Amino acid sequence: MDSLKDLFNFDQREKIALIILGVLIIVVFLGNLSISFLHRKITYNQVLTDSISLRLLTETNAQKQGFKPADSIQSFHMAEADKHEANIRLTPFPFNPNTLTEDEWKKIGLSERQIRTIRNYLSKGGKFYKKEDLAKIYTISKEEFSILEPFIDIPSVDSTKVDLQSTKQRLKDPTSNAGNVLTAQKITLNEADSLTLLTISELTPWLVHRILRYRQELGGFAKIEQLTEIKGFEKSLLETIIPRLTMDTLNIDPLPINRLSFKELLKHPYFEFEHTKAVINYREKRGFIKDVEKLMIVSGLDQSTINKLKPYIRFD
Repeated sequence: MDSLKDLFNFDQREKIALIILGVLIIVVFLGNLSISFLHRKITYNQVLTDSISLRLLTETNAQKQGFKPADSIQSFHMAEADKHEANIRLTPFPFNPNTLTEDEWKKIGLSERQIRTIRNYLSKGGKFYKKEDLAKIYTISKEEFSILEPFIDIPSVDSTKVDLQSTKQRLKDPTSNAGNVLTAQKITLNEADSLTLLTISELTPWLVHRILRYRQELGGFAKIEQLTEIKGFEKSLLETIIPRLTMDTLNIDPLPINRLSFKELLKHPYFEFEHTKAVINYREKRGFIKDVEKLMIVSGLDQSTINKLKPYIRFD
């Protein structure tokens, strides 16, 4: 026992040495923590700087061409991955979306699906009258449009200008023949913008917003009855406004179910997480899904959902 006590019996100089050693260990430990924290901060700030520099370059190029940037530069957040990816992928130049060729769309950076949707729209008689019309193409995201918007150059045509205030006034005036004609016109559900839908008095602004958002998520409506799938849209409302609506499904661009990523497939309202996971797992292990019947077996989707999905999928 005495030998054990002697082992821990230090003189004054040894005690001072031990204290100094302990202080040095604490300093080294705290120094390593500070370096690690500083490294993470520098890495994050570098990502922040790179993203803002890229956006500055895009808007500077737009200003050189005489265009006004779509919006001011906003702070970059790690959650804005889609916007950051679009900034890297898109390389826009001044263009008229009504006359751009397929190769020119590819040079800008649009995908084949996006280009096909635009070409289908134009081939069916559609036309872009103003910049915002391109945002109605459901395959183009808000982030992508914000990058493309400064470069859109559509020549103004006097005959296409509409006095919105005058139109609204005539709609409100029950004695106006023009107002009665406009009110009686059918509205194409897959082409209408928010102002057009608001001419239906039963639709509130927030409900119109939900209609347009759901239309984009679906890839276009296949049936008018799909409106009742929107939260807050009652069947009684549909029965009231259905005489004002008409359908055109020509612009629906089916999803290539054998080529979409997990994230892309999950975005569609009819695919839940477990269905999407089952499809991706089957493709990775067994190859392409060949038809609707196989999709139903693989995904676990019920017959009702499969029927609703048919207009939105293809198996190439």
